[in-house]
Amino acid sequence: MDSIISKLKKTNRYFWFIYKDNRFSLMSQAMSKSEAKDSFLEKDHDFKDIPIILVYIKIEKNLDGPLIGGPICIVIQFKRIGKNNKIKSAKNDTKSGVVWFSKDYLVEHGFKSEYLLKILEAIYFDKIKLNVIGNTMYEHLDL
Repeated sequence: MDSIISKLKKTNRYFWFIYKDNRFSLMSQAMSKSEAKDSFLEKDHDFKDIPIILVYIKIEKNLDGPLIGGPICIVIQFKRIGKNNKIKSAKNDTKSGVVWFSKDYLVEHGFKSEYLLKILEAIYFDKIKLNVIGNTMYEHLDL
């Protein structure tokens, strides 16, 4: 388990995607949120009316909380470009949320970067709904 977490700490954990032309495009990735955001904003594209999705891997330090589903989670946030080209939360967003990976699942299967895209596609195309109350566990999703 410790090897999975130490490996994740050394890799990019913040990813900015757009959905355009019937596919997801990775526009930016970095180890920090601000670095990934700055890289995304430097792109020479018109992102108005295009879904923008921030996906990041979070490593939990304190596993004792009632809303903690495991040591690692993937957070999905849907965004939009607002006035003055500022990134804002998407209006009426019902798809943003968190998917947890339990310690048992990670020990048995490890953590693979493909999980990010699988989860993103399933949420975007309404194949799964994330729990508003309680934890959405990756091992219970039908992906």
